[in-house]
Amino acid sequence: MYCTKCGNEISDHWNVCPSCGTRLKPLNTSVLQNDLTSASLKDGISGRSKAPSPWFYAIGPVVIVITSAAAIALFVMAILGSAPAERFVVPGSHELELKRGTYTVFYEYHSSVGGVAYSTGEYLDDMVVTLRSEDGSEVVPVEDTSISTNYEIGSRAGTSMFEFHIDEPGTYVLTARYEDGSTRPSVVLAVGRFDFLKIVVPAVPLGLGGFVLGVLILVGVFIKRRKAGRRI
Repeated sequence: MYCTKCGNEISDHWNVCPSCGTRLKPLNTSVLQNDLTSASLKDGISGRSKAPSPWFYAIGPVVIVITSAAAIALFVMAILGSAPAERFVVPGSHELELKRGTYTVFYEYHSSVGGVAYSTGEYLDDMVVTLRSEDGSEVVPVEDTSISTNYEIGSRAGTSMFEFHIDEPGTYVLTARYEDGSTRPSVVLAVGRFDFLKIVVPAVPLGLGGFVLGVLILVGVFIKRRKAGRRI
């Protein structure tokens, strides 16, 4: 062995270097090697135990699928709840109890009113719609819809035609007639407030949030397994 201070070769059983007087502590290399080996094994085992199982990769897709399905179900339920409930057969007049807000008049080419099924053409021409207060003192402007909206729910299908805005809640009379004065064919009109934002807003954050969460889970599992592999 050699002195750690002066470097002179000395006998293995000496405790003090005869050249510089440095006290020596002989090293048992076999014990040291065993200690290093044991420490390496412990680190390896510890690294393996901290690495997430590959099965954790399945959590991300499961979260995405579940939240996407929930978002679709919420979207469908919102559409079903937003379908116009007020329906009537025209030509003719019909009384409506209206609150303040903007309403859309839909032409339901597939519908059922009073137990009678109606299946008419998808397009309706020459229909004129007017709206007045119950006493006839106020005429509410009825205009063509600025945005075309369609819906198909069960046996009902319709498309938007007109829209109007109510400032004062109350009873109004809606009259629909053909320009040429004919009384046929009989068709179904529906009036309601079809709020697209009310349908989309609840569903989109749920679906998008679930997708982001699923991706973060996948990335997190990948990073942890990679770090564990490096430790090993």
